Amino acid sequence: MVWFEKDKVKIHYSVSEIKGPYVTLINGYTRDSRDFKIFTKLLSKEGFTVVNIDQRGSGLSLSDKRFTLSNMAEDTIEILKYLKIKKTHLIGLSMGGIIAQIIASADPSIINSLCIISSATKYEDLKQRKTFKEADTGKIFQQLKPYFSEYFYYNNKLLITAMSKQIAKNISDENLEKKSELQNFAIKSLANNPINLNKVKAKTLIIHGTKDEIISEECAHKLHKKIKGSKLEIIDNCGHLLLAECPQKIYKTCIDFLKG
Repeated sequence: MVWFEKDKVKIHYSVSEIKGPYVTLINGYTRDSRDFKIFTKLLSKEGFTVVNIDQRGSGLSLSDKRFTLSNMAEDTIEILKYLKIKKTHLIGLSMGGIIAQIIASADPSIINSLCIISSATKYEDLKQRKTFKEADTGKIFQQLKPYFSEYFYYNNKLLITAMSKQIAKNISDENLEKKSELQNFAIKSLANNPINLNKVKAKTLIIHGTKDEIISEECAHKLHKKIKGSKLEIIDNCGHLLLAECPQKIYKTCIDFLKG
């Protein structure tokens, strides 16, 4: 395991086998790089070198003090510079998509292309995040309902049960409630630190589901209008967690975009 340490903060990251162009993956609220195992393998197979980072408040990264989304973006930029990576494609999901926007606006020179999935750009467009406090699989299963389309939720109980069990385990083993509180504070910091999307110069793809109840489809259209030359891909009848509902569609759409 590899960590990048700064100011009493330890950021866990990993780099796949060195092949071709770099792709950096940034996950959403309380999620971590474990969600990207299949995506990383597929990207590597396509000739990319993949950088995975557990943001502060997720996975194996350690941070006891409060932080902002800008701090999380700075962590990624500093790790890339530490690894001597001059250019990378950047893929961010949900909160990770906001962090990706901050990176692309703060340091446009390091971004080859930008892929924003199920995300927004303003704090007022974000609904209250669920803080999973009890390691009760049944309750967590119910709390996950808004994250999926209704059809997927009721027809994929085994998968959602497995996710519920993982979250319950994380509550017990990884102090998920404390991490959630820290990341909630970071998300609130967006209210006073708007992103200047005029500074985003990279080729950009925006992907969003029509049944997203966490961040509405309207947010994707707003991003599309604000990021000049961006491409918008709307996926019918899918909710917020697109990697769970339609993983193959997301993998193919992103890889085609990166190689295009």
